[in-house]
Amino acid sequence: MQQGLADAAIISPPNGLIAQKLGFKELINLIEMKIPFGYGAIAAREGWLRQNRAEVLNFFKAYLEALAMLRQDAGFGQRVIGKFSRLNDREVLQESYRTSVPHMPTRPYVNREIIVRALKMSKRETARRAEPEKFYDNGYVKDLDDSGFLSALFGRQER
Repeated sequence: MQQGLADAAIISPPNGLIAQKLGFKELINLIEMKIPFGYGAIAAREGWLRQNRAEVLNFFKAYLEALAMLRQDAGFGQRVIGKFSRLNDREVLQESYRTSVPHMPTRPYVNREIIVRALKMSKRETARRAEPEKFYDNGYVKDLDDSGFLSALFGRQER
């Protein structure tokens, strides 16, 4: 956009605030619109998942415990964002935190509708006809939810 090659772009934090500082205007805010969007993915081979169930559950536990820490201490969260993004502008770090961490799901179930939409957009007919459930497994998160692990971290919530 700075070079004039595009009139608009989808920009994720912290680049949105940086763009605003450069004089660009926000047209719409997809986070505020609450449009279902899969912004992250974790992938593994099905066979490996079956053979390493305990490791997968431990991964999810660590991820969710870290999210709980980030939500409990915004200053810590901003320092973590700064470390890994190599940014030190306090305003950018605050905006990055504000537009990301509070919106990260505490029950990270895959939203079936996101998979359905992605498959429908495929150029491949076989993908458009595929069963969405073949592309995700919410069983690990469900086990943690059913065990009370997620409630202990984030409180009781509806799915």
